[in-house]
Amino acid sequence: MSNPRFDPSKDHGTISPFWHGAQYHQNGCYYSPQGDFLFRDGDDPSAVSTAAGASAPATTETATQTKAPTSSGSTAPVDLAAWARGEQSVPFFAVKKVFAAAFPDVKVRSAADIKAALKDAGMV
Repeated sequence: MSNPRFDPSKDHGTISPFWHGAQYHQNGCYYSPQGDFLFRDGDDPSAVSTAAGASAPATTETATQTKAPTSSGSTAPVDLAAWARGEQSVPFFAVKKVFAAAFPDVKVRSAADIKAALKDAGMV
């Protein structure tokens, strides 16, 4: 099976700071700053080879934490409504984790899915 390709013209999440070398998230896959496929949701990101273009993890965040680094480097709780309005900049994986806990029945493929569900719930 070939790896999916990143398409910057379609909905995608931007991860800042990078997470296990990934800067972009699209359709359940993580991509390097150059758009190279790195790993899928559910895969072990620590198994990503740095030889494949991935850099070392930029943060020590774990998937069980609900606080995420902001663009200023500090950590803050993820506020889904603020994120959807563009008022909070956090890594997409953190937004997806908090959203999944709050809306377990909604399937998420992209940032647009989360924003639509938040709008339907009257949060945005």
